Amino acid sequence: KIKRLRQKKIATKHTIIDECEYEKYKKDTVSEWLDEGIRQSEIDLFDIRIDDRSNRIVYPVRDIDGNLINIKGRTRFPDYKSMNLMKYINYFPVGTMDYLQGLNITLPYIKEKNEIIIFESLKSVMKCFGWNYKNSASAEKHSLTDEQIRLIIFLRVNVVFAYDSDVSYKSKDIVETINKIKRFTNVYIMEDKENLLGGVEAKNSPADKGLHIFEKLYENKRKVR
Repeated sequence: KIKRLRQKKIATKHTIIDECEYEKYKKDTVSEWLDEGIRQSEIDLFDIRIDDRSNRIVYPVRDIDGNLINIKGRTRFPDYKSMNLMKYINYFPVGTMDYLQGLNITLPYIKEKNEIIIFESLKSVMKCFGWNYKNSASAEKHSLTDEQIRLIIFLRVNVVFAYDSDVSYKSKDIVETINKIKRFTNVYIMEDKENLLGGVEAKNSPADKGLHIFEKLYENKRKVR
């Protein structure tokens, strides 16, 4: 059955990048993320660094085995839109999107709990890791590729989608994704029915408003039938 999840584009193998490419960037205080509640211990664990040249926060993109396959950077300029800068950039060609960010670190906890929480960003993964919800990973977006879907199915665990408040679980691509995955495992979604995250305009992650709000959303997650 899994083989029926056909990819729309030809899959390309990732080039394994030499670790020295990431060692170019310095370990320094990531004040923005500390201010958002991400602990220094998680910043160190996920090896977050600074690219002074482009003024970006950078982090390694690794496959499930821990191989470095890309480097991703988030701009530190608050007015990046008016500067015509991209918020996120990949430093190397992306190739086939067949990985989940942070999975090489969180996989043991996912297996232990028999559940993966899927966020849109690594920051949410790091926040929850600090709250002892260590069984998550980031898709880096909400529209999953067939390769990401296949990876999730191969984990053989329950799946909880924890998308940002501006994403609708009724959108066609998400419905199709969930329908594919729920053929193989239990799928749950975290819905913000009480507008705890500030609605569509706020674009907040379920982890952005603190542990109390996250736990309320998590406890009220709904199984997709």
